[in-house]
Amino acid sequence: MRRKRARIAAAGLFVAGILLAGCDAAGNNAEVSGEETSISAASAEETVETMTESFQEEENTAEESGVEQSEAMEEQTEETKVDLVTPDVLLTEPPELKLKDVLSSTLEEFTLVPGTYEWNYMDKHEITGIVACGIAAEESDLENMTPLDIPHYQNFSETEPETVSYSLSGVVLPDEITLRKWKIVTDEQTGEEKIEGDCEETAYDGKDLLPLSPDCLYELQAVWLKETREEFYGNASYLFRT
Repeated sequence: MRRKRARIAAAGLFVAGILLAGCDAAGNNAEVSGEETSISAASAEETVETMTESFQEEENTAEESGVEQSEAMEEQTEETKVDLVTPDVLLTEPPELKLKDVLSSTLEEFTLVPGTYEWNYMDKHEITGIVACGIAAEESDLENMTPLDIPHYQNFSETEPETVSYSLSGVVLPDEITLRKWKIVTDEQTGEEKIEGDCEETAYDGKDLLPLSPDCLYELQAVWLKETREEFYGNASYLFRT
C-alpha cells in the first residue's frame, strides 16, 4: 500500500514538473501560444493516467501473487495437522507410554508398559481382537515395582502434598484417560508397604498433564476410541508407583 501511494505521488510530481516547465516556457518565450500550452497539459495528463494504470496493474499482480502464496501455506499447514492427528501406523497391541516431568529438562522419561488390555486391529481387511489379563492394582507387588521418583521443588510446603505435573507421550496417545490413585504406607509392625484408604479416580483427556504425588500407586486406564480410528482401538491398564 505504501509503495502504491509512493508511485502515485511520483506520477503527480511528474505532471507538476511538466506543467511548471510549460508555464516557464510561456513566460520566457512570447511566441508560445495558449493552444500549445493546452496541448502540453493534456499530453501530461494522459501520460499520468497511463503511468497510474501501469502502477495499478503491478499492484494487482503482486496482491494476487501474495494471495496464492498465502493459500499454499495454509494448505501445507492443514496437511501437517492431518499428519499429526492421524499418523500412518497400525498398532497390533497397546503402545508403551512415557511420562515426562515438564519442569525438568534432565530427568529421563519413565516408561509405562500395558498390563491388562483388550485390543482390536485391522488384519487383512478383518478385525482381529486380543485380550491380555494382568495383575489387579490391589494385588500389586509394591516392593518389586520400580518407582517413579517425584522430585522435590522449592515451592512445595510441608503441609500440602507434593504434586508434579507430567506429560504423557507415545506413538499414538489415548483419547481418554482415567487415573486411579492409592496412597502407599509402611506397616509399622511388619515394615512392609501397602496401599491404604480409598481409591481416588480422575478423568483426563489424552493430552492433559497428569498431577502425580510421591508414595502412591497409580493405575492409568487408557482408551483408544473406535470412532477416532478404525485401524485399531481398545483399552489398556498401566500400573506404576512413585
